[in-house]
Amino acid sequence: LQLLQQQLMLKIKKVKDTKLTFCGMTQIVAGTGDGYIKDDSSSSVKFGTHRIRLGWKFVSKDIKGKVLLDFNQPADKKEDVGAYKMVKDAYLVYKFSDELIVKAGIVKTPVGMGFTMSGWNIDAVTKSFDRQLAFDRINGIMISGRDIGMKNDAIVNGFETGHERPMKGFGYDLMFGNQASRSNAVVPSDQNSSEDNAYMARIHFDLDEAFHFEISSGVSPNASGFKNSKPYKVLNIGVDSHFNNGKNIKFEYYKVSGIKGVEHKMNTLASTYTQYISSNIEFI
Repeated sequence: LQLLQQQLMLKIKKVKDTKLTFCGMTQIVAGTGDGYIKDDSSSSVKFGTHRIRLGWKFVSKDIKGKVLLDFNQPADKKEDVGAYKMVKDAYLVYKFSDELIVKAGIVKTPVGMGFTMSGWNIDAVTKSFDRQLAFDRINGIMISGRDIGMKNDAIVNGFETGHERPMKGFGYDLMFGNQASRSNAVVPSDQNSSEDNAYMARIHFDLDEAFHFEISSGVSPNASGFKNSKPYKVLNIGVDSHFNNGKNIKFEYYKVSGIKGVEHKMNTLASTYTQYISSNIEFI
């Protein structure tokens, strides 16, 4: 009886240490003008959705997992990232400490400040065109650290892929994975015969909400899909500052070369000013 009691208490403890959370979001939009919403109708105002997402997170002490599906993406088109296009995230996490977190699977790559910000936490419903210059998501492994050097007890849960909460100190990401064929600057996987890998790194510094700075870089070789073509290279610099009077200013710079594996270079600079009015109104 005592043995059975011990086994029962052990099982209860295991259940207590394990948590499964479902999450989801949708963004409904109305707009006018060609290209804003993919709709062939001639109506002056078109309604649509930018994100219809559902997912879940699994946590068991230091082991975590996440799956996120996007129902605006096709469910029958498979890519060389190892999953269908509707699979946004699918990875496992092991958190050794705030300074050492390992993710493996389909992960959002750590290049591009605006790209790595979560869709529910961006200023505008759509991300800017420069999002097309990011590496998007790839299947690979990423080693990360957060809240290093100036401890302020920030909650580092291990799921972070970008600038998602205010911290104080340095952070880093190192990623190695498949070819970045989900990026619009690299030839898609169904036209890509290259078996190269992609490499990228990012460092960032936070001073609570007042100042966030990050610089990231990466390369996806043979971006045309064939051997000996040009590699796609990216340098990204981002600054994000929130002020007590409800103002938020962002700057983001991209310097890229080798788009689609050819001699094509591009520099972009995006700036955003946001004024908070109330919990329901914000001007951008």
